Amino acid sequence: MIVPDLLKTQSESHPRSHQSARQNSEIRSQTHQSTVLRSLQVILAGVEAAEAVAAKAYAEPNGMVRVSCPQGLIQRLISEILPDFMTAYPKVRVQLKVINRPADLVDDGIDIALRARSGIDPNSSLIVRPLGYSRLVLAMSPALRSSGYEMLSLDRIAEVPTLSMAETNDEDIWHLTGPGNEVYMIHHRPRLLCSNFDMLHAAALEGVGIALLPYHIARASFKSGELIHVLPDWGSPFGVVQAVFSTKKGLLPAIRALIEYLAIAVPRILSSAP
Repeated sequence: MIVPDLLKTQSESHPRSHQSARQNSEIRSQTHQSTVLRSLQVILAGVEAAEAVAAKAYAEPNGMVRVSCPQGLIQRLISEILPDFMTAYPKVRVQLKVINRPADLVDDGIDIALRARSGIDPNSSLIVRPLGYSRLVLAMSPALRSSGYEMLSLDRIAEVPTLSMAETNDEDIWHLTGPGNEVYMIHHRPRLLCSNFDMLHAAALEGVGIALLPYHIARASFKSGELIHVLPDWGSPFGVVQAVFSTKKGLLPAIRALIEYLAIAVPRILSSAP
C-alpha cells in the first residue's frame, strides 16, 4: 500500500529527530526532579531549624510557675531563695500565693505547693519532694530574761509573756519535744497573737515576750546576742519542708528548674538548725 509505505519511509528518514526528542524529554524530567529535590531540601532545612528553635525554647526554662507557700516558710527562707532563682532564670515568671492552709493544686491553680509537715503521707497521689527539716525554738531577749526570768524551766514558761502564731483562739498550746523524745505541752495565754514570724521576731527583740520561732529566723539574733535561745534541748517536733507537685513526667522546664533549685537552696539555709 502507498500510505503505509510512505509513513514507513518518513519514519525511517528521521531517526535522529526522534532520538533528540527523547533526550530533551529526559533532560527536562531530570531538571524538574532536581528542582523538586532542591525545594524539598529547603523545606526540610526549614522544618529542622524550626524544630531546633522549638526544642531550645522548650529546654530553656521560661514561662509562668505558680507556687503556694505558707507565711512561715516565706520569711528568711523562700524570700531569700526566690529572687536568686529569678536572677538565674530571667525568662521565668513566678506567681507566689501565700496560703496558710493545705493547698489544692487543682482548685488553687498551683504547680508547686511548698509546705512543712511532720512526715510524708505515703497514701498521697501527689509527688512529694523533701527539701529539708525545720524546727521552732524558744527565744527571748536578754532584757526580758533579766527582768526576773533568769532561771526558766519548762513549767515556768507560761509565767512569761508569750508571743504566738495562733490567731483564732485566746489561748494556745506549745507542743515541745526534748531529750529522749520526751513531750511537754505548755498552755499559755499569749500577749501577742500573729501569724507573721517577722512580727513575732521583732516583738521578741523588743522584750515583749518569749516566742516560738523557726530556728532559721532566730539564728542570726542568737549569734549576735540580741536573742537568747531558751532551753535549747527543747523545741517543736522537726517538720519536713516539702515541695508537692502532680507528676515527675512531663514537667515544664521552668517548674522542674525551680524544684531542683529549691532542693539545693533550702537545705543550705536550714542545715545549721539545732
